[in-house]
Amino acid sequence: MNFGPNHLALFLPLFLSAGALAQTGSRALTLDDSIAIAMKEASTVLKADVDSDVRAEQLIQSYLQWLPNVTAQANYNASRGKLFVATAAPALIDGSSYGSNYQISTVLNLFNGLSDLSNYRSIKDKKLAADRTFERAKEQVALDVAQSFLQVILDAKLISIAEANFKISQDRTKLLEAQSQVGARSLADFFRQQAQTSADESALISAKNRFETDKIVLLKKLRMDPREAVTFVEPVLAQNVQPVQNPAIRDQEISNLTEEALKRRADYDASQKIAEATREDVNVAQAPYYPRLDFVATYGALSRKFDFQRVNGVDVAPAEEDSLGQQLEDHANYTYGLAMTWNIFDRGLTRSSVSVARGIAYRAKIDSEDYRNQVVGEVKQMINDRDAAVQQMQTSQVGLRAAQKAFEVSSGRYEVGALSFIDLSAAQIALFQAQTNFAQATISYELQKRATVYVLGSQAAPVPGSH
Repeated sequence: MNFGPNHLALFLPLFLSAGALAQTGSRALTLDDSIAIAMKEASTVLKADVDSDVRAEQLIQSYLQWLPNVTAQANYNASRGKLFVATAAPALIDGSSYGSNYQISTVLNLFNGLSDLSNYRSIKDKKLAADRTFERAKEQVALDVAQSFLQVILDAKLISIAEANFKISQDRTKLLEAQSQVGARSLADFFRQQAQTSADESALISAKNRFETDKIVLLKKLRMDPREAVTFVEPVLAQNVQPVQNPAIRDQEISNLTEEALKRRADYDASQKIAEATREDVNVAQAPYYPRLDFVATYGALSRKFDFQRVNGVDVAPAEEDSLGQQLEDHANYTYGLAMTWNIFDRGLTRSSVSVARGIAYRAKIDSEDYRNQVVGEVKQMINDRDAAVQQMQTSQVGLRAAQKAFEVSSGRYEVGALSFIDLSAAQIALFQAQTNFAQATISYELQKRATVYVLGSQAAPVPGSH
């Protein structure tokens, strides 16, 4: 039996598709499908969405602060009894009456140290920050799901590689068993191959277990039932990439991508909005230092019907009285004017509030500056990781070609007795490792492309170095 090119054909499907573990009648799940599901179901996204809605309601409340308030009050009452009055001349009043009244009042703030304006600006900035945080949460979920999905694809590839490697070992074991029985091969080679086949089978079992574990992790992130039959569709993976070798071009690229990231990154923008909002909060805290000026207006009427009314025993009740309704219509009055309030001493509460607000504003400013440095560092690290991924792709491609040739030559030489079994086994192990390295490199590069999008904060960001 020949263990050369014929057995190499077993590995070809690995680089075409990772669907070897597809189940009949199962749901086909692509990477884009997974991200779309996560955008709707991920807890992080749901919480960020709620926070954005809360900020929207707070923004509406800040609008309403500029409107006047209107209150209405009405009552009906009856009174009966005696009352002794001694303000001017002593008088004993005895009577029984009933009546009603109503009053409508409004207060419109004209000036309160610009607190309402500053509060509106603060809430507006916080709303924008919440929206940008929501966007960043979705980008984070997209990257996290992509990482888990690509890990499952890699696991499927590694299963295919392990299955093909185990198949070669099984076939050689059968051949060596037959050859050793007729004396064509030594029993030592047969036993060594048995041990190698067992090790290859163990590697296959481990690969399948990793696949199942990572599959459950992914489905949990998608909030899907882990028992559901799912087929993972492999995305198109890059096979040919070129690194950026000119240092001048690379430095310019770092500068350009850094500027792009600072413009696009939702989390950096959110940190700036929070810093702006906390500066407005300082103005809100300072507002009590200034007087408050309100426009006040009231409109109301009252009515009263007397059963009897006696003052020092003399009946003073009017002979004729209008109805309660007529009195409410005729006896209306209104007042309006300006009211100024200035809290001269508030036990230092305003001073303390201003100090706290300034401290929070300073911390927010520091956080925003730190975010900027973080973005700059992440861009540079992203480019380093991208270049490393490109180099790993190139190196693994070269290593795979060399390992395939070495295994082919070694198999041929072993067949004619010109190579020991140990050398043949080493060539097979080297091929298995080279195939594993290449599979890992292709997945790593695809993930790095997704990480580039995440670091730049742009869904349409180009991926330098890919062709």
